[in-house]
Amino acid sequence: MNPGGPGSPGTSLVDAATTMFSEDLRAAYDIVGFDPRGTGDSARVECVSDFELDRIRAAQYEPETFEGLQAYQADADLIAQGCAAKSGDLVTEVDTGSAARDMDILRHLLGEPRLDYLGYSYGTYLGATYAELFPGNVGRFVLDGAMDPC
Repeated sequence: MNPGGPGSPGTSLVDAATTMFSEDLRAAYDIVGFDPRGTGDSARVECVSDFELDRIRAAQYEPETFEGLQAYQADADLIAQGCAAKSGDLVTEVDTGSAARDMDILRHLLGEPRLDYLGYSYGTYLGATYAELFPGNVGRFVLDGAMDPC
C-alpha cells in the first residue's frame, strides 16, 4: 500500500492498519508498506532548507500573470538546483517508474504471483504505472483519489 505524496513514506501507513482495516481483511491479506525511493527510511532526497520549503509551500502563485509565472518558475528552479546540489546522482534514481519496479521486486520477494495494492492520491498514479509496466502481475487494485496519469 502507498499513502500518496509523492514524498510520503509507505511504512507509516501500515502502523494504522488496525484502525483502517477490518479484522477479516487483515486476516485475508498481509498489509505491506514500503518507503519509495527518497522517502522515509530510504536514502532521502534533500533539496532546500525547511525554511525555504515552508515558504514555497505557503506561496500563492498567479500563473496567469507574467510575474506569477516567473515567481513559480524561480521557486521550481530553486528546488531543482537544490536537489542536484544536495542529493547528487540520487535524484536521477528517484522516480515513479523506479518505485513501480521496486514494487514488483517486493511482490517477487514475497512469493506472490500477483500484486494486490491499495494506493491513495499519488499512490494511484504509482499503481497505474505499475499496472502499465507489469500488466500480467496485477491482482486486486484499489486506487482511491485517483490522479490523472496523463
